Amino acid sequence: MGELIVTSIKIDEELWKQAKIEAIKRGITAAEFLNNAIKNELEINS
Repeated sequence: MGELIVTSIKIDEELWKQAKIEAIKRGITAAEFLNNAIKNELEINS
């Protein structure tokens, strides 16, 4: 994939909490979790 950028998004507070908890369980950052989720949704292999 390409270079990382910093961006802002609006997301449901409860959804964000669940994403952060899941990231911690997996031993990854929230950013890594979101990148993986987006890749999976777009069916992009890294």
